[in-house]
Amino acid sequence: MNIRIEEPKVEPTKTSHPRVEEIYTRVFKEQNDKTVLDLGSGDGRKGCKIYLHKGCDPTKWHAIDGQKQLLDILDKLNVNTYNLNLYETKIEKHLPSDLEADIFLCVEFIEHFATTDEQIDLLSQGIQFVKQGGDMCVSYPEVAVLDGKKFGHKCKRVDTDSIYKLVEDNFNEVDIFKVSTGKTYTIFINGFGRK
Repeated sequence: MNIRIEEPKVEPTKTSHPRVEEIYTRVFKEQNDKTVLDLGSGDGRKGCKIYLHKGCDPTKWHAIDGQKQLLDILDKLNVNTYNLNLYETKIEKHLPSDLEADIFLCVEFIEHFATTDEQIDLLSQGIQFVKQGGDMCVSYPEVAVLDGKKFGHKCKRVDTDSIYKLVEDNFNEVDIFKVSTGKTYTIFINGFGRK
């Protein structure tokens, strides 16, 4: 596994989280009407707005989060929302059985799950909805962080080797890189071409 280091390409703004904005700018660099599964949609609001600004169909965006107030914002954009407690339920029980995502996003979310097994299980649940040839993007902070304002608990360290192996097992090509966030780095693992 070779991790390259990149500098952020998106300038910070007063209203956005620059590393998250960069992810979505990369993912949706072209206008495309892809079906999106966004797991942990808190930051997905930014991605969804970029997606819709390019003229994409809102009914092709599927947002999952446990915080209803975040999903209420997405409901106003006419996307599909699922308010689920992901610590207690499996997503396949709540999504359309025929859902085939072109891209699966899990941005700044898995670090809120306590163990590597829980993180892998969550990603595996999402991967099963990615159609053959589809892609994924997962990101998380390189180090455990304290985010008391939003969640009141420590974000857990993520085992990059385990996440990389999961993506490598399910996708034909894997790209991994770090982007500086000032004090630390965000890890991005992208899988291309679902096997």
